Amino acid sequence: MVSVTIPAGTKAVDLSSTGHPLSWYEALLLSGVEAVFLDSLSPGVATDIANALAAGLTVNLFQGYYTPAWAIPSEATTRAQQIVRLAQQGGLPAKATPPVVLWLDLEACGNVPASAIFPWVTNWGQVVQSGGYDAGVYVGAGQPLTGRQLYDIPTITHYWRSASKVPDVATRGYQILQGAWNQSFEGVPVDYDTIQADRLGSLPVGVALSAGPTNAVVAQLQQQVTQLAQQLQNVQSAQSQVQHALTTLQQQLATTQQDVAALQAMVTAIKHVFAN
Repeated sequence: MVSVTIPAGTKAVDLSSTGHPLSWYEALLLSGVEAVFLDSLSPGVATDIANALAAGLTVNLFQGYYTPAWAIPSEATTRAQQIVRLAQQGGLPAKATPPVVLWLDLEACGNVPASAIFPWVTNWGQVVQSGGYDAGVYVGAGQPLTGRQLYDIPTITHYWRSASKVPDVATRGYQILQGAWNQSFEGVPVDYDTIQADRLGSLPVGVALSAGPTNAVVAQLQQQVTQLAQQLQNVQSAQSQVQHALTTLQQQLATTQQDVAALQAMVTAIKHVFAN
């Protein structure tokens, strides 16, 4: 397993459920999705990590929110240690190059003010960094930080924009854009996301089985080859039809020339009769 930078334009999904077989992730890949964001707190997430990787997807982990935790400063450390431990158990390499990003779901903060959320998230990011990972934030509804405050968090360098109305992150912007949310893929609730470079040129980093082309890329190339082969076959078929039509015209022309010659002979014979 290696860390990989996720290219701009990559289609992704995030989901909170687990227990999905390899075949489900393979179907997801065939649909054009190349990366998945899994909730580290979902039971059995390590198995889903393995299945998603085996299918050829790039895998990322986020930590779902728990509203009561925002009011307890020590929970930042506890929850950060938790996602680091789960990432390690899932095989996500620590201190990789480039560093793998672990994501915090920042939303539904209740009445906890920005003055408390800012140090909470800062501490969470510091613990994640100490564990050998980069820290990122999913900016959801019901969080109190402004775009400037989000950028100023010293331990956060990756931002993911939810489908809700949220502030733009000052200077840096977002690396992930959540689009259609609360959708269904083969009966499983998912949200769809798109990867982009932020305004500083940074991209999110996940893990894959290898750093080579993903199965999705290979599948797309195979599809393109199939389409080109079909187009070539169509061209060859069209050429054959044109050649057949040309041959038919040549035959018709030859017949017409014979008919003209016969008519000319008849006219000559008639003239000869009248001349005598």
